[in-house]
Amino acid sequence: QRYSGFAFFQAECTGPITRVFTLDAHLNRGARARITTDASPWGIGGFFIISGSIKYYFFDAITAEDAAFLGITIGTPEAQQCCECLATLVAMKLWREQWQTSRIRLEVRADNVTTLSMVRRLRAKGIGLTAISQELALVVAGGTYEPDVCTHTLGIHNKLADILSRQFDPNNTTRLPSSLQDAVFQRPPRRDHSWWDVVDPPAQTLGK
Repeated sequence: QRYSGFAFFQAECTGPITRVFTLDAHLNRGARARITTDASPWGIGGFFIISGSIKYYFFDAITAEDAAFLGITIGTPEAQQCCECLATLVAMKLWREQWQTSRIRLEVRADNVTTLSMVRRLRAKGIGLTAISQELALVVAGGTYEPDVCTHTLGIHNKLADILSRQFDPNNTTRLPSSLQDAVFQRPPRRDHSWWDVVDPPAQTLGK
């Protein structure tokens, strides 16, 4: 069982919930930024663009911990939908300091419709998808701002994110492209039990 509502209040319990909105924020004058992600049944990847330049990128394997927590099998087509949503969640958590408290015009781009619907509505149904959407809801609730635009792109136009997501494909032979040479690689934290804020809270916090 998961307690996403409880987790939100637990995260905010150190003081009053404060949100600051500036005039520039009201007029949406921030820099343009975009998070683009993709996934394969073996891995996830994405990159972060600010003002037209790729600043950061990541790729990571789908781990045994991911598979156990989300109820998927690594390397199978049935895992694809869940991996797509996980890729976007990881990217938004990894780079949340860039968008949660600064008024940038954030676009989230993916070639998976379920992922974009989850970002916009903050909910999804299915094995593993519910947990991912709950976690994303906590990430968005923890910030002052949320994504402005969700954009669907065809898979053939999502080549860079696709290459990143396939770095752990056993049949992959593609090297990282030169477009990433000036960007910073950031390795996501291990997605163990402590990474997920929506998992069961410690028993003592529930008065047990």
